[in-house]
Amino acid sequence: MIQTIKVLRVVASVGQHNCSSAMDGAKVEPPPDAIQLEFLREEHSIKGLEHNELFMLVGIIGGMAVVALATSIFWGLNGSSFVRKQPQ
Repeated sequence: MIQTIKVLRVVASVGQHNCSSAMDGAKVEPPPDAIQLEFLREEHSIKGLEHNELFMLVGIIGGMAVVALATSIFWGLNGSSFVRKQPQ
């Protein structure tokens, strides 16, 4: 009996306050179907790969290798016949 009175008091106090404002504008959507669940699962796995430090390290090393390769190619072309030499 005492618990019933406590529950009624809680319900009465909640009824006096405007509790519907938290749900204003909230849209109730149906549960996702199989395609949406697959998309969300794959998106979650991609997020895990994006933050992998090993991939970032490989990207930085690869970028430095590309710069070194480009420098060596242009350095090698400097003395070859591809570049016009000015007559002396």
